[in-house]
Amino acid sequence: MEGATEKMTLKKKSAFIIILGLLLLASNVVPKNMAVNIQINRQNIAKAVGVNVAVTTTTLADFVGAIIGKEIEPIINPGTCPAHYDSEPGDIALVQDADIVFCHGFEGQWLDDLLTSVNKSSAKYPLGPLVAGAPWGVPANAIKYLEVITAKLNNTYAGLASQFNTNLQTYTNQINAKALELQELAQNYSLLHKKAVVMIHQFGFTSFLGLDVVANWSKSDELMSVQEVAALITEAAEAQAEIVISNLQSGTNVGEEIANDLGIPHAILTNFPQNDPEAANYLSMLEYNLEQIRQAFSATGNSANSALGLFVGLTSIIIIAPYFLHQEKRNKQKKH
Repeated sequence: MEGATEKMTLKKKSAFIIILGLLLLASNVVPKNMAVNIQINRQNIAKAVGVNVAVTTTTLADFVGAIIGKEIEPIINPGTCPAHYDSEPGDIALVQDADIVFCHGFEGQWLDDLLTSVNKSSAKYPLGPLVAGAPWGVPANAIKYLEVITAKLNNTYAGLASQFNTNLQTYTNQINAKALELQELAQNYSLLHKKAVVMIHQFGFTSFLGLDVVANWSKSDELMSVQEVAALITEAAEAQAEIVISNLQSGTNVGEEIANDLGIPHAILTNFPQNDPEAANYLSMLEYNLEQIRQAFSATGNSANSALGLFVGLTSIIIIAPYFLHQEKRNKQKKH
């Protein structure tokens, strides 16, 4: 009897352990495995229906990925200006099977050469002309990009149009909500009507936040001459600029020199997500850019331009001239 009782106890213990294991499996392991399988299945379905697109930048990767519901690897890293990118051998794999290659339209000859090498020139789809060159850093303009992207996807993959349209509406709602949030934050941070000197690629976003752009420049660092920088410093000083805003992909030396010369804050914004962990996608990039402006003002105690700004700006040109003369010399050497 004692042996039989011991066997019964072991059976009960075994049953209890099995039941406990199943409960733990149901509460922890199964959901995780299911999540993985769902993700894999979704990717397989997307592949099965033939959704095969490529994009040049991280911005377009975010926009197109949001509509098709799938992550896309961009050709260009976020810290590089698309117009000055040098194509690499590994880029071929990203475009060789693409039905559509979404681009901004200012990428330059490298993209044409890349697509020609794999007989995909007809897949090129520049978005810039279709949105009248609107800066996507402005939320309302980003929605225009998404609408054009969705229309192209609907035309190419008609069977998935309903899904694409639903994703478009969802993302549009998110962008509109983020736009209101950012403008409220800009007001709370006392940024409205702050006078800014802005690199042209951040003009739209700066104005969207409510700052007043009193001067701007349109060339990347290496193309700015000494005379142009001098004129910009004078213009900024006379307008009593309170902050300089640079665009990361265009260079930051010009903005830094102006800010140092006039004794005002300098903020560096980005036009492409993923350059920083806090700017992982388009929506967080908008937050990141606003935060750079807020931090720039905070670091200097929100000080305005002093009465000595014009004098300091003009006299400091003597100091910064060698840098820009060197840049001009390098540019001339490149031409020859």
